[in-house]
Amino acid sequence: MRVILTIAAKDLRLLLRDRTNAFFVIVFPLAIAIFFGSIFGGSSRSIPVAVVIESAGPAATDFANALEKDSTLSVRILPSREEADASVRLGRVAACVIIPKTFDADLEKAMAGSRAIVEVHCDPARQAESGLVVGKLNEHAMRAIVRMFTNPKINSKMLAQSKLALVLNPNMTSQQRERVSDVLESVQELFKQQNREAAAAAAAETSKKIAGSVNGDSASNNTENGNVPVSTPSSATSPDPFLALPIKIQSSTLASESTEPPSTFAVTFPQGLAWGFVGCIGAFGAGMAEERRRGTFMRLLLAPCTIFSVLAGKSLACFTACVTMSLFMLLVATLGFHVSVQNWFMLALAIATCSFAFSGFTMALSGLFKNNEGSARSAGNAIVLVLVMIGGGTIPIAFMPPFLRAASQGSPFSWAILAIEGAVWRGFAFTEMLAPLGILLFIGALGFVLGNLFIQKSARA
Repeated sequence: MRVILTIAAKDLRLLLRDRTNAFFVIVFPLAIAIFFGSIFGGSSRSIPVAVVIESAGPAATDFANALEKDSTLSVRILPSREEADASVRLGRVAACVIIPKTFDADLEKAMAGSRAIVEVHCDPARQAESGLVVGKLNEHAMRAIVRMFTNPKINSKMLAQSKLALVLNPNMTSQQRERVSDVLESVQELFKQQNREAAAAAAAETSKKIAGSVNGDSASNNTENGNVPVSTPSSATSPDPFLALPIKIQSSTLASESTEPPSTFAVTFPQGLAWGFVGCIGAFGAGMAEERRRGTFMRLLLAPCTIFSVLAGKSLACFTACVTMSLFMLLVATLGFHVSVQNWFMLALAIATCSFAFSGFTMALSGLFKNNEGSARSAGNAIVLVLVMIGGGTIPIAFMPPFLRAASQGSPFSWAILAIEGAVWRGFAFTEMLAPLGILLFIGALGFVLGNLFIQKSARA
């Protein structure tokens, strides 16, 4: 154990003496976090959204289909609101849209003052995307209202339900009931006229299609003469849907009731930690390659040290550097930028697991390349930079296109960021932390095994 501690202390002193490595371990990740926190913004072309359809009615199905056809949204249909909320809290989607069971029934009673509610639960870390989702939902709600007023089957049901509600309403006087009844009769006449015009327009369109099939050039002649085919009457001939607003988009942030949605820096400091881990990997990976080039590693093996002791000591040094960097970043985040931590125990567990994972990753990377420090540094940096870029270190995963979001699952940095976010502001329970922590532990253990095999093979050679 004394040998392990001695080697670890020696490597830490070498890290502090190298100003370049110290800069990338301590200063650079802090600069990344502050920089992204200051300019955070933007949106992706396709926003992932979970949709739960609790109503089996045609209006709810039509509304969900309209969302699926919207190119701005990437819709995932989920069976329950619990699963949808879990997807938001785990960062898989920007928001979840819930169409309640009473959606169709409330729409049918719209003329009686009822309102259909569409619930939206948003991810507090993705406010820009959440705003776009709410805007899109309002747009589709207005279109659904127009379709509702222009559909003969639906508007007939609306009038029937409204008249029934009028009769059963105990709070209305006979005079009020008579006035509202007159209004409903006028609306009914308007709907009848509108439905007749829609039927006539459909018949005219059918006739033109039949005529066009008989006379091939009739359609082009009609267009040249200014006769545009008649379409379904627009909202100008139907009741103004903005007056009734029968569909209400009810938006809320999916966060703990005891805390406010996090600041931008609560989201970007995990990114800074990812870059801190990159600095540790680069510093200790290149340092080990340099020791192998100079023969220091072989002299350690000739001393009363085993390969396991040497690797364990260097891993402990890398682990200590990762933990120290994380604590420094956390201190700046909480004191300088007022970032609140929801679960300190989970955060300590996440930092320890991430440090273990990247220590093992460093051992595997340094054992993969032989005695050339330059090639080890270049190849290692290339691999690590690709992984950190697709893992959310440069651009948040939320803003990536779908194929990159899928590829990010193969990066250890994405799981590290998710674990830290889960402890800082996402409010993960222990069961929800099991997936990222388990994957990080597996990466660390695999890295130690591979690093030991590579270095033993190289020593025998």
